[in-house]
Amino acid sequence: MIDEFPDEELYIDIVFVEAPLSDSTAMLASGARALCLFVTDRAEASMLRVLHAYGVEQLTLRYAGRSTVDREKAFELGLRVARVPIHSPTSIAEYAVTLMLTLNSKVHVAANRVRDGNFSLLGLVGFDLADNTAGVLSTGQVGLRVIRILRAFGCTVVAYDAVGVAGVEDAGARYVTFGGAAAHVRYSRAARAARA
Repeated sequence: MIDEFPDEELYIDIVFVEAPLSDSTAMLASGARALCLFVTDRAEASMLRVLHAYGVEQLTLRYAGRSTVDREKAFELGLRVARVPIHSPTSIAEYAVTLMLTLNSKVHVAANRVRDGNFSLLGLVGFDLADNTAGVLSTGQVGLRVIRILRAFGCTVVAYDAVGVAGVEDAGARYVTFGGAAAHVRYSRAARAARA
């Protein structure tokens, strides 16, 4: 364990701030040499001038996008901007399928019930993905991986992309035309009775 930093330049003091970056919170960056932005923070020209005046020299972004920072103004002010170069398409695909499974199994509802001391499974049973059809809109790097994961679950997969992508059929999906979307959900007996 290091209890002393021989070179003061290597020492980093990290301060976590929950509040989003705004005109009223920018002063919290006073004295900081670097600022790490969250995906919802906006660093437009006026904000960059304020941050620069407070001594900020570098902005780091915790996401791959760049649209939230006025890069021309940052360059003009001499602020360095660093970002995540790319997110793993596999981890994004796995997360998307995790969300599908969470909604299907109602894990979010179950977690709230358990927190309240209710361990009933009533209304929490989802359905098997196997032998069902799943649709994937956009078959880029992430979409292709989602297709592979859903196929591993035993799903039939239909896909749509404005530009066909090689490898989709090889992954086991079938392209379909898409002119719009409508969701038609099966009623439960209780819902049918309530409508009658």
